[in-house]
Amino acid sequence: LNQARRALDSLSQVEIMDEWQFDNELNVWYLHLSIVIECETPYFPQKSQWFFVVGSEYPNGKIKVYPDVENSITVTLYHQANNSKIERNGLWRKGALCLAITPKMKNMGIRNRCRTFEIPKEVEYITALPRMNLYMDYSARIYEIYLRYVSEKDIHVYSIDECFIDITPYLKLYNKKPKEFAQMLMNAVMEETNITATVGIGTNLYLAKIALDIISKNVPDNIGMLTEKTYQKYLWHHQPLTDFWHVGIGTANRLAKLGIQDMYGITMCPEEILYKIFGINAEYIIDHAWGREPTTIAEIKAYAPSSNSISNSQVLFEDYSYQDALLVVKEMVELNTQRLVKHHLVTDRISLYIGYSRDDGGGA
Repeated sequence: LNQARRALDSLSQVEIMDEWQFDNELNVWYLHLSIVIECETPYFPQKSQWFFVVGSEYPNGKIKVYPDVENSITVTLYHQANNSKIERNGLWRKGALCLAITPKMKNMGIRNRCRTFEIPKEVEYITALPRMNLYMDYSARIYEIYLRYVSEKDIHVYSIDECFIDITPYLKLYNKKPKEFAQMLMNAVMEETNITATVGIGTNLYLAKIALDIISKNVPDNIGMLTEKTYQKYLWHHQPLTDFWHVGIGTANRLAKLGIQDMYGITMCPEEILYKIFGINAEYIIDHAWGREPTTIAEIKAYAPSSNSISNSQVLFEDYSYQDALLVVKEMVELNTQRLVKHHLVTDRISLYIGYSRDDGGGA
């Protein structure tokens, strides 16, 4: 919460009215601030006050933005819940703002965090409050569905809404081909949750992920399939590179400096150059360019780290001065120290990495 609060200092049009406070009755944290816009509108005053309200279970809870009771908008706009109602504490109205839209709407060219009057009239949609706890419950329900068909040892949970499954030993058991097996799981999820699942099928973990991210979202049945041969045939020249798993904007920019714009370009680049620029990470960059991934789910499950560590990181919203950056580092050190004390741990090694915006990928 303090990191989010500090980020607001860089916005000249935002003024903090009160620091974070806790409402015991509502069980939420709230931050009171004032926002200035360039010109006044019939509904928006040039200067208005708002409340950022965060559930106590953050980061798993709800985050909402409400208008101040007296010094903000009083009408109910299209992108809001009923704004005439006032919260029990008397501080803000209940006209919460729209915070995000669905990926399908983004693909239609609609701007994220838009206002509903900006959505084309021909687009049919519904509004829903963000409920992270419910999202987690559904994730657990879907995982339980998978467990009826495969063993836990053959599932690797990658994120709250993605997992890898090694279906190799089950194809003979269920007498199904890979795509048929995937459809069986998708049907089970749909029947019990009314959620449409998407599937990527590959001959290794990397290809399964790419089939999901790039192929499945562009085919009618939501099932993407890739082998090393089809990956090289159809995706070697796919752009942008950032569509590929583990290729961030920093990596893509450094590759661009070498004249590399696609995966095929990586395969044509001398490996010693890639190792010089990316270090040990060049190994997986090269493997992935060819569609290779040697790691299996069984190896992930069997992995035991030789040592443990704790860490903390922050992405700053603008270039910081030395003194401001030093303050951030001190806060991170204090947080990690408290975690060490809490768990009765000691360490003999401390590492610090700093990425620089002007290098588009960082340095240290």
